[in-house]
Amino acid sequence: AGESPSRLPTTEADVRLLELVARGLSDEEIGPKLGLSPHTVKRHLEGLRQAVNARNRTELAAWAGQYGCYQPPAGAPG
Repeated sequence: AGESPSRLPTTEADVRLLELVARGLSDEEIGPKLGLSPHTVKRHLEGLRQAVNARNRTELAAWAGQYGCYQPPAGAPG
């Protein structure tokens, strides 16, 4: 995951999806927030994960924070 991403998330939907993943939400929790089925969420996350060379969901969430897709709430630890 230390490599430069081959494709940065460019759509607002990509960024929102990464934000929700970084907040620790499951596919089942993300789906209703974005108007998608959990299966569609999973497919989108898999594509993003591959695009940024993340090995798993945790690395994808870390990538989201590193590249500014997610900012912890004020006062949050970390």
